[in-house]
Amino acid sequence: MTVERNNLKQNTILQVADLQVEFRTQYGVLTAVNDVTFQVSAGETLAIVGESGSGKSATQLAILGLLPTPPGRVVRGRAMFGGEDLLTLSERRLQDIRGRQIGMVFQDPMTALNPFLTIGTQLAEMPRRHFGSSSHDSREQALAMLERVGIVPAVKRFDDYPHQFSGGMRQRVLVAMALICRPQLVIADEPTTALDVSIQAQILDLIQELAVREGTAVVMITHNLGVVASRCQRVVVMYAGRIVEMASVQELFSNPRHPYTRALLASIPRVDAVKSRLVAIEGQPPDLVSLPPGCAFAPRCTHRIARCSEEVPQLNLSEGGTEVACWVDPGTIDSENVRHET
Repeated sequence: MTVERNNLKQNTILQVADLQVEFRTQYGVLTAVNDVTFQVSAGETLAIVGESGSGKSATQLAILGLLPTPPGRVVRGRAMFGGEDLLTLSERRLQDIRGRQIGMVFQDPMTALNPFLTIGTQLAEMPRRHFGSSSHDSREQALAMLERVGIVPAVKRFDDYPHQFSGGMRQRVLVAMALICRPQLVIADEPTTALDVSIQAQILDLIQELAVREGTAVVMITHNLGVVASRCQRVVVMYAGRIVEMASVQELFSNPRHPYTRALLASIPRVDAVKSRLVAIEGQPPDLVSLPPGCAFAPRCTHRIARCSEEVPQLNLSEGGTEVACWVDPGTIDSENVRHET
């Protein structure tokens, strides 16, 4: 399914359309990403949320050409960036883009760094590889960036190896690597994992500063809805490989329309609302190898109607500029009590 967007802003940095990603497993073909379409503009921070296995990370790995192949493959779709379709580029061309024009903060800081190279060597390689900086200049840039992400004194940690850093410190190094070349687009997959609250704020401020000053577009994959509310402008909600809702942050938090989005918001504590208890989302995510007919969320949804189990809903424009994929009238759902109390 293609969601038409004829009035895209001229400053659109990344436009993804009809992306479908499959993994061949011993149990069958698993559709991890199904008909995903979104765009992000210069200076904008777009959040992608959803529970584990919803397709958030697989979407970004496919865009960057980093899917493990086999078993993964891009079945169809486009990812337009700078006038080029990232999904059709050679590995050599992608290597020129990754790091220089697109920065990536990987989800697992324990495995994303080369254990045989020092932190300084890995970080200084970025400006040296992409800008041809001298050894001295690249070292100075790397030291400055380490200081900015809170690794101090940087000069004493520059020649340390990854195993000499905690998980949170390694996460800061990954953020530094993603930002050092001042890319046009930053894809941050759980960028504040394993960081304490004060360092989280520092890292997010740094990313936001880059977005404002350089016009960098940011795609932030996160489970932290507090980060979404305070740092992002728009939100994509994914479930079972599909986008179920796409809205501005204000609209999503004030008037969520998809039952899954409402269930997510009802399941977390909020300082601006008094609740006697949090509401759990009953049931389990579906098996992506053998998805049920109709809406994948239907078996867990207390508001489902007959059509939900028969036909897959497509994204349609709703009031407030929200796009939602649901057959149920949002007006019939109580946003504060998605699940029946027991």
